[in-house]
Amino acid sequence: MSPYFSKTLDRDTVFPRVWAGFAIALLIATWPLWFPTIAANEYPAIPLAPFVIKPAIAELPWLLDGISLWTFAAMGSTICGHTTSTRSRISWFCVVAGLLASFAVDQHRLQPWAYQLAIYAIMFATLNKRWLRRLIIPAAASVYIYSALGKFDFQFAHTVGQEFWNVAARPLGRVAETLDDSMRARFALLFPAAELAAGIGLLFRRTRRGAGILVMGMHASLIVLLGPWGLDHSLGVLVWNLALMFQTYWWMVRSVGDSVVRSSVDSSSDASTPLPMATAMVLALMLIAPIGERWGLWDHWLSWSLYSPHTSRVDMQVHASAIAKLDETTAGYFDADDDGDGWSSFAMSRWSLEQRLVPVYPQARYQLAMAIAMADRHHWDTDIRVRVESVSDRWTGRRVETMAVGIDAIGRLRRPFWLLGSK
Repeated sequence: MSPYFSKTLDRDTVFPRVWAGFAIALLIATWPLWFPTIAANEYPAIPLAPFVIKPAIAELPWLLDGISLWTFAAMGSTICGHTTSTRSRISWFCVVAGLLASFAVDQHRLQPWAYQLAIYAIMFATLNKRWLRRLIIPAAASVYIYSALGKFDFQFAHTVGQEFWNVAARPLGRVAETLDDSMRARFALLFPAAELAAGIGLLFRRTRRGAGILVMGMHASLIVLLGPWGLDHSLGVLVWNLALMFQTYWWMVRSVGDSVVRSSVDSSSDASTPLPMATAMVLALMLIAPIGERWGLWDHWLSWSLYSPHTSRVDMQVHASAIAKLDETTAGYFDADDDGDGWSSFAMSRWSLEQRLVPVYPQARYQLAMAIAMADRHHWDTDIRVRVESVSDRWTGRRVETMAVGIDAIGRLRRPFWLLGSK
């Protein structure tokens, strides 16, 4: 076996390339989000700093697609270059630049997998093998730990957790239907309990392999639960689960002796290289910031609040007189006026899934900005109202609701859009 070929089989070298491949697959699976001009949909881009970036987007609409093309090309370059080479590091820095610019021009692009890719890209660009191997595992484990903690919640136990349980219990026939609500909620909490145990297990060498096998089983189960044969979620969700399965196998399950790898890495010439300060700060932010999610200090998705319905949200409602003036396609996204008060809710989540192939960004800040963008586009004034719902209480599921009628009142609810975590 040639020396170069043996190096390409090193997990520190192969993983970034394969991860870039999965990222390209995710970009393709969610392409209307990244190439809106080509997709020609009417879904607005909501920048993080609208007063600075929005005018640029209006003048240069191709900027949204151009940044994505840059990121796409940079990830392709990482697959072709050697991970330890200067060329590859430059390519990963280009990926970081492209992703940060993408997030700035449209908050919707802060998909959980894209955020994780940005963190990993920084690691691939700045860390040697020793530091990458040491830090990739806690970075990966934090996703499962925070995701599980977010699901120990009244809303999950009585909504999404119930859906998971219903699909998982199908092979058992009507057994799930015979349980009372309290017992069904307890069974629903088995999902985050297993996820939390697996996430913690990944942190320790003795339990890492077993926890990794459990994590791979969890992702396989999610693919079954969320696939077209189950809850029929978007393709991007399934691809990301496959990527995380690969990650778990590569770093936690693959049959490579930890002591052998550690000795070979630690004895290398880069064993004494210090951890770059900027990278350490980014990783610290990733690992610590999710603690503030419930208080609105960090975004839900960036806190790995996945499949957890406790997130803040906005119900945008428009009067029937304004809906009657819309084109048939846009009007079709409004729900029926069941209570007969003349106001109908806009199905923002369905609009996002159909127009961009991804769920709507689960943050009241973003959805409020969406309502304002729609009002500006269609010149609504008193024809629009919103109900802003806070993060639900972990124990009771209750939310604090704020109503605003008219564009002026809605505008007063806005917080600076560039502050992540604004409720």
